[in-house]
Amino acid sequence: GIDGLRGLACFAIVCFHVMLVLRENSDVHLPIDALAGLMTHGLTLFFVLSGFLLYRPYVSAVLRDRPLPQPREFLRNRVLRIWPAYLVVLVIVGLGLGLARIDAHSSGTMDAQAAALGRFDNLWMFLANALLIQGWVPDYMYTGLVVSWSLATEVGFYLLLPPMGYLAWRIARKAPRVLAVLAPALILGIIGLTVRFTTLHFALQQPAAERTQFISGATWTSAIYRSVFGQGDLLAAGMLAAVVVTAVPLASVRVARIFMWVAVGLGGVAALLTGGGELATPFVACFFAAGVALIQLPAPSGPIRAFTRFLESDIVRMSGECSYSVYLWHCTPIWLLRLHTEFRFSTTAELIACLLAVVPCAYVLGWITYRRVELPFMQRKKHERVGAPTHAATV
Repeated sequence: GIDGLRGLACFAIVCFHVMLVLRENSDVHLPIDALAGLMTHGLTLFFVLSGFLLYRPYVSAVLRDRPLPQPREFLRNRVLRIWPAYLVVLVIVGLGLGLARIDAHSSGTMDAQAAALGRFDNLWMFLANALLIQGWVPDYMYTGLVVSWSLATEVGFYLLLPPMGYLAWRIARKAPRVLAVLAPALILGIIGLTVRFTTLHFALQQPAAERTQFISGATWTSAIYRSVFGQGDLLAAGMLAAVVVTAVPLASVRVARIFMWVAVGLGGVAALLTGGGELATPFVACFFAAGVALIQLPAPSGPIRAFTRFLESDIVRMSGECSYSVYLWHCTPIWLLRLHTEFRFSTTAELIACLLAVVPCAYVLGWITYRRVELPFMQRKKHERVGAPTHAATV
């Protein structure tokens, strides 16, 4: 069901950006706006899945005393996975179509943000985006493909993961192995929560007009907040799910399911009580991580089994397979409509029309890029040494 979850997350993000950019009047509110807050968490789910999938081989290796994935192989595979498609889209959008964001300081209305789009005219900005280090340079924050700030966060996680895996391996020499694999997740989670809530606390001390810039503008506080350290709690939630799925003995799966259902409930209630937004994000991540564990634990039953079948249906699964390329492309048709047409919405019917104009285009571009760029490079990936199988009777 992982590809299906990716597909749902990507579709939520596409819908959110359509609702954000193509709205005719920001003062007009629609019934469907209640879902907009949920759609923003498509990216939260992406981070949770990344933590789950990438940490799981390390968990398996430590628990079974097998060799860790080799850092060189791991990083090479990560490069092959994300950079080729990203560079193709970056060049086409940023040098060809002229729809890259080239002014990190532009904010406010959609018209103001549209004025910040163009072709790269700064070599250093282009290179920073090409290397995915723009997130560490405030003047380049949110430039390029705009959504690529999350890829810069992912790259930070890629660089941290081999040392965290080695830390777990070292701890396992002197402590129970389950505690060893929990340690890196807890450390990253604590760092993430500390950075998140400290930043939000100081943001609330700023004048109302400056709060958004404090955490989402071209500032150092924004750079840290959007980095792997500020988003570490979301990645850590996925890492904890990897520990649960890999470490739980088959005899204890039923008990693990009960705990995961409790975590789903607590995460959902906490997210609602915090009123959504940035404060709710870590609780939503807990909700997603527990849900991922429920799906991945063996012999799902009831609603989980039905949901897994839905995730494995052809359309949902295929949308997940090309979700990375769709994510890279989807803002392009949205901004083309904003800049060159009168496509806007102020009613639910008009919103549906906007979605029908954007979604097919984004997915066609994404599928072509997936087939022609992503797949050929993924086939060059080397098999990482991991400690299978998924479950063991003892830990």
